[in-house]
Amino acid sequence: MSTPTFPKNQINMKFPMNLHLLLQNAELKGVSHIISWLSDGRSFKVHNKEKFSKFIMPKYFTASKYKSFQRSLNLWGFDTASKGPNKGVCAPHIRSLSEATRRRQT
Repeated sequence: MSTPTFPKNQINMKFPMNLHLLLQNAELKGVSHIISWLSDGRSFKVHNKEKFSKFIMPKYFTASKYKSFQRSLNLWGFDTASKGPNKGVCAPHIRSLSEATRRRQT
């Protein structure tokens, strides 16, 4: 599967669109053991950072290191749990979608 192309006016939306496409197709592509939606349908988890960085990131994102992917998540308003039973779970911060869009357009 090739990475989709986007019109120039949507270039700032490429990261979240690719992330959604990846998550939407993870089970179909047989990579849900590496990254997948969680049962709430709002959050996701990268289950294997090494395989994600090596095999999946190059197909969907320009970043080549997991830390860069994590930075992009942060810029787009995602929170990642760093401890507890939900460690590693990523979810959008409720108020941040419009903030993130404004931040990315400047």
